[in-house]
Amino acid sequence: SIVLKKDHLPEKYILFLGNLEIRKNVSGLIAAWQALKTEHKQSFPLVLCGSLQKGYLPGLPEGIIHIGYCDEEDKPALYQLASFMVYPSFYEGFGLPVLEAMASGCPVICSYATSIPEVTRGAALLVNPYRIAELTAAMEALANDQQYLSNLSSAGQVVARQFTWEKAARSTLELFHSIT
Repeated sequence: SIVLKKDHLPEKYILFLGNLEIRKNVSGLIAAWQALKTEHKQSFPLVLCGSLQKGYLPGLPEGIIHIGYCDEEDKPALYQLASFMVYPSFYEGFGLPVLEAMASGCPVICSYATSIPEVTRGAALLVNPYRIAELTAAMEALANDQQYLSNLSSAGQVVARQFTWEKAARSTLELFHSIT
């Protein structure tokens, strides 16, 4: 794959895609990933894709690959090649990366914060973003259960098909008509 060659990515990895900032809880993800690696002996590399907020995450542990900003055309391949995506955000307006991952067939672990459960509609593994042990347990569950990964992948694709730009435009137009 062009993406794997371009970014020197391993064949199996856990993905985070989004801006690397405090509200996205990337430091919690890193702590959970380190626990997965040391306590549960899972050696999946963690790939962080996104712009880094200045001063956040001054040093990354070994086994974490930060590939920086991701071009739109590379996103589907990054999602499809990932073993699963983790998105443990404390606050989210909509959670577009979660929906993109699901549309690409990438199983998702995400927080149950704000709008994300409404978007995922039961097709993602939801965790408390403030509980590192819960996040670690979720990653271990997916790392060890191919059937669970397959089920989440299929369910995510079904849910993602329900979201289209045409439906969004129609809903917005209906809202405008109801106001005027």
